[in-house]
Amino acid sequence: MRQIYLYFESKRLKSTELELEHIDKYLCHIDDGKEFNPADFSRYTFGGRDVQKKFVEDYDNLPVTVPIYGLAEGRNARGGSNVSGNEVRNLAVNGDAYTYHLRSFPRVTSNSHYRYRPEFSPNYVIDGKRSMDGYWRPARRTDLWLMVEFGREVETEKVVIMLHQDDGQDRTWTDAALEFSNGKKVAVELKNTSESQEFSFPKQKCAWVKLVDLHQCFPLVDNGIVEFEVYGKDL
Repeated sequence: MRQIYLYFESKRLKSTELELEHIDKYLCHIDDGKEFNPADFSRYTFGGRDVQKKFVEDYDNLPVTVPIYGLAEGRNARGGSNVSGNEVRNLAVNGDAYTYHLRSFPRVTSNSHYRYRPEFSPNYVIDGKRSMDGYWRPARRTDLWLMVEFGREVETEKVVIMLHQDDGQDRTWTDAALEFSNGKKVAVELKNTSESQEFSFPKQKCAWVKLVDLHQCFPLVDNGIVEFEVYGKDL
């Protein structure tokens, strides 16, 4: 049953992917006046019994281990045999992360993505690049959260957050909290700077880390996160 569920979930996510692609082209037309031909819009062709059968067969042949980004190169993967010494490192790195890749870890999700434009995707926070060019930009709201899932249990002891700053921006989120899958929660204070901000805490065993309780003074302004780094090691 799991294979069939994932098949229909993949269809739904593929449809969403195409919809976002079409919306992005529409926004480019509205904002920049760029013209597109009908052939520029991809069509949905994922379906049919033969496709479903192949999906199930391919799924049944997948390895039982969780595919971790960089596993073949021995980077950011399970400890010991794949990472020499299992040193403390940034576990939240996946340059190939996409929300609809159900078996790709680490991965990131959020409850807000500004206009669903690709340049503001939450995936930027785990791409390993401390560049202002790509960042997560949510909508202006008071219930925001951002979560990084590792696909297995890890031990973490530090989080580094790098905020996005526009020219002349005089304020941002003032504080937030780090919530762990083990139920623990750590409050953090945020500064109005584009420099990286480190937050250390007692070692936590967890499968995910969630940034919650993001507060700022009213009226709300546009904020963003360039990188969300979680330092630790595999168990």
